[in-house]
Amino acid sequence: MLVRAHHLLCARQFRGYGYSQAFVRQVTRILLLWQRRPGLLLTITRKPDA
Repeated sequence: MLVRAHHLLCARQFRGYGYSQAFVRQVTRILLLWQRRPGLLLTITRKPDA
């Protein structure tokens, strides 16, 4: 999974305040995926977000 470095930093502190409900759902889904699949390979990229 491609991630930007700031995603790793933000993930630890994400609470969902001040974002749209759709964004909070998507980030929550991704964070749960990371927790459930500890062997998931994360590749840090310099590319911008989609």
